[in-house]
Amino acid sequence: MGTLVIEEWQRIGTPDNPNAPVYYGNCATTEDTTTSTSDETVTVNGKTRYVSVLAVSGDHRIAINSATIAAGIVSYVAEGERRDIALPPNTTTIAYESTA
Repeated sequence: MGTLVIEEWQRIGTPDNPNAPVYYGNCATTEDTTTSTSDETVTVNGKTRYVSVLAVSGDHRIAINSATIAAGIVSYVAEGERRDIALPPNTTTIAYESTA
């Protein structure tokens, strides 16, 4: 069980400091406060080109453009970590699950 926040953005830039990204054009935000070890999905807004995933509590796995973790290319986001992910064209879904 854990808590996960998925922010969808049109652009992510890095002005003067590459360690401090700037986010542009918020398309949607999903906060799931009860993630589980079963696959859950989010439908991506058609304008979204990047997602920023924050694992508030618990470690998580994220699969882009997949309805299940098992069928996708997986990114890991550790508890307390924020991970920015560029989306391939025509991405429609994001699957996620807690690892604990």
